[in-house]
Amino acid sequence: MMEKEPVQQIDSKAYRKVVLLVTGQVGCATVLIIVLALVLGLFLDRTLNTKPLLTLVTMLVSIPVSIGSTLWILRSVLSRYQVRKSQGETGEETKFEKEEVGIGRDYEA
Repeated sequence: MMEKEPVQQIDSKAYRKVVLLVTGQVGCATVLIIVLALVLGLFLDRTLNTKPLLTLVTMLVSIPVSIGSTLWILRSVLSRYQVRKSQGETGEETKFEKEEVGIGRDYEA
């Protein structure tokens, strides 16, 4: 069995870039899901004359959908990046580099 190496400090510029990317994607997806649930609920309530019921149901359903989309986005972004060690002039350097893999591939921490 191979032992996993402890995670080293990563390049702060690359780390900030990934955090910004993930935060932006998660925020946009969450807002989009909530707005779509609200519009769908209001439309169904108006059409079926069930004033607050379907809006509340769609808003409650949007919570696990939003959490699921957040996890999917995190998994897809993290699967493209990994911590790599490279030898520099001053010794060991650890970088957070982009790895070319498809979305939805297995991710091992």
